[in-house]
Amino acid sequence: GHGRRGSGSNNSSTERFDAPTRSREVPSGRLHKLAIENRMPFDFLLQAYEIFMDLAQPGSDFKHFDSQGTRQAFDVLEDGRLNAEGFAGVLCKLTNVDSPDKLPENLLYTTFYSADSDQSRELD
Repeated sequence: GHGRRGSGSNNSSTERFDAPTRSREVPSGRLHKLAIENRMPFDFLLQAYEIFMDLAQPGSDFKHFDSQGTRQAFDVLEDGRLNAEGFAGVLCKLTNVDSPDKLPENLLYTTFYSADSDQSRELD
């Protein structure tokens, strides 16, 4: 089971200021909707979300501040992108290897570039 993390306010000193805030709360309603729309088992989607959550970064088009200068929260499902490094992390988790150099040769490049349909070097 996943216990909720306490909302202790004493962890703000370890926060990285360059990284946008990301909610650790699982958006299960949105994941259920995605599971139905894509005809995927919810558990599978939840597992994929947890991996993506750890490895995704804001896309190059992500606006860290809105027009009023308010810091924008990073919504992983909307704004998350995987670069080649993050995608390598996903492949490692899926193939149970502990580092990208142990992946089968060319697996990263062939799978990443076929997934990167618009050649943006980010997967959305």
